[in-house]
Amino acid sequence: KNIIVLDNDTGAEQYSTRWSHGLAQFLELKYRRKLSVESLKAVFISNKAFFQRYQHCLYGLTGTLGSENSQSFLSDLYQLQFSHIPTSKVKYFHQIDNKISIEYADWLDLIARETIEKAIKQPVLIICENVETTENIWDELLRHSVPHHTITKYRRDGDNVEE
Repeated sequence: KNIIVLDNDTGAEQYSTRWSHGLAQFLELKYRRKLSVESLKAVFISNKAFFQRYQHCLYGLTGTLGSENSQSFLSDLYQLQFSHIPTSKVKYFHQIDNKISIEYADWLDLIARETIEKAIKQPVLIICENVETTENIWDELLRHSVPHHTITKYRRDGDNVEE
């Protein structure tokens, strides 16, 4: 059995679509399906074809062109120069490494400990799939002596957000 993406607007099953950034693998792990490899398929033009098509019209690009090996290859092939331009704003978002727990209680404890550790330096956002999980994590944080006035719960039902 595979995890199938449903179109948000129509509810149509999209068999050839997969979620990116590890979400598909997370759901496969959660629902005990065979783990698949992250798909890197794209429906846009390759770097090589792009440079061949537009090589006399390019003055600058934004974004990323892959690894140092890819940049070296493109530089040698098309006599390009690359430079790193940092972002104009500091990134405040930091995603921690994934961790896996077999038992539900261990998973809740892990979330609570990570939250307490990270909350010393910055706010922490925990996104839950349902209200029951939210309540369980809330209870676990309180069990770890996190003062309840330091925790804010939000619940979204459609377009309504409850605090």
